[in-house]
Amino acid sequence: MFNDRNGVLYYSSRVRAFMGSRLSGSEPFIAYGLYRYDHTTGIWTALGGTVESAVPDAFNFNKVLYWDHTTSFEAFQTSPRFDTQNRLHFVISGHTDDLSDATQIYARSDDQGKTWKKADDTVIPGLPLRAKKGERDQGQVLIVTRENGMSGVKIDKDGKIATMIHYVWNTWNGTAWVPIKGGAGILGPDGMMTGEEGGAAITRMAGIDQPITAYEVELNFNLTATGQNQNIVLTWLPLWPHATSYTIKRSATPGGPYAVIAKGVPGLTYTDIKLANGKPYYYVVSASNEVCGESANSREIKGTPFRWTRLLQYKSLDTEDTGTVSASAENPPNEGAARAFDGDRGKWLFSASSAWLQYKFADKPGPAVTHYGMYSCYDYTERDPKDWEFLGSHDGETWETLDVQKNQTFDEQHRLAEHCPRLEDIAKQAAVEPNTYSFENPKCYQYYRLNITKTRGGGLGSLIELVLWADGVVYKTPPPFTPFPSAKLKTPASVPSPLVRK
Repeated sequence: MFNDRNGVLYYSSRVRAFMGSRLSGSEPFIAYGLYRYDHTTGIWTALGGTVESAVPDAFNFNKVLYWDHTTSFEAFQTSPRFDTQNRLHFVISGHTDDLSDATQIYARSDDQGKTWKKADDTVIPGLPLRAKKGERDQGQVLIVTRENGMSGVKIDKDGKIATMIHYVWNTWNGTAWVPIKGGAGILGPDGMMTGEEGGAAITRMAGIDQPITAYEVELNFNLTATGQNQNIVLTWLPLWPHATSYTIKRSATPGGPYAVIAKGVPGLTYTDIKLANGKPYYYVVSASNEVCGESANSREIKGTPFRWTRLLQYKSLDTEDTGTVSASAENPPNEGAARAFDGDRGKWLFSASSAWLQYKFADKPGPAVTHYGMYSCYDYTERDPKDWEFLGSHDGETWETLDVQKNQTFDEQHRLAEHCPRLEDIAKQAAVEPNTYSFENPKCYQYYRLNITKTRGGGLGSLIELVLWADGVVYKTPPPFTPFPSAKLKTPASVPSPLVRK
């Protein structure tokens, strides 16, 4: 495993590219896989492409970064490396089916493994990368040799990439790969690279026989702070592969001073409990092991606990909710009921002085909603809802009243414009918050309905957005530690789900 400069975790390994096929050789299906981890979902995503066109008689194709038909898979490589600009570099050396020699190729990705280029910025049109001469997706050939030379990738002290070509370290000078002549921070007394390994920067002591006694780190754990009811859930990615524990520090003010609130944390998540809702807290994390001691602090992260957890997640945020929207009146196709739940500025419009808007959660039972908010339209105040009821139902037929509001108004800070034509309007719109209403509700309904009984003008009505919340999680004791996944390609998320049920 290795991480990029933002702490995002990657995993690489020899993998199977497909099943079956009539290709010759003992392992013609073996390839090189690269995977990126999403700590919010706990899922590893394969980066690369499949080889259906190259092996049409096979099946069960997997996404891989590199594949070529070999009589036996003898590809030598180390993990890809990120340079100081967070560009990913990859080198591999292996036999191909049309050569008795080994081909060593290079490729670089500027977008965390999605697309790849040669060192001269020539775009490699597709994936997986290939080594065979004449292939459309061939990487940049460094050398063809009768030996499988080691193909390590290192980053020197200036952030430049270097790779070993036939046992000699080379670097890209902008036009060609040239041998490294040596010099401080480039070649050590043993002739090997002394630059760091990419990802988190490790400062090594001078001298090849002197043990590492301390280390400094790039101050970025990809630390996140998720606010909940009286809690803040901290998560981070492994900054240094040899860290055995982490220390959590907290401050009431930005920049410290920080007080240690937990030490010897073995995992990659920690829940700070019994906090004051609405108050910001500031955190840093450090890594430790027995040999190196404690690292420098991570960058600071701010978190604020709050009572309510927002329930609906929107398509515009790449997490489309699977519930169902309906209404007694609407103006399709552009001003339908679904616009009130899309996380966007489009509005729900109805041509009546009263109407209801309903959301049915996909799960049964749904969450126990205790808080809701409404964004009004910026343009016509007479279309604002004035009187309404907020209802809950288990079956969509029998309804219970949860909240009643009369003679409500929406001032400017609760209005969203469908468009912001003037620059001076943009900052003002960014500060808009919904009218919010709270009530006690211990029941988990599947259906929730906003029943508008009167609009302010008595004619047309509209609403930009209806937002639903439930009470946040309160942990009386910290949740059990979930070990960080290693070899699995799909794992459950270690971060507690924001969807709360009672």
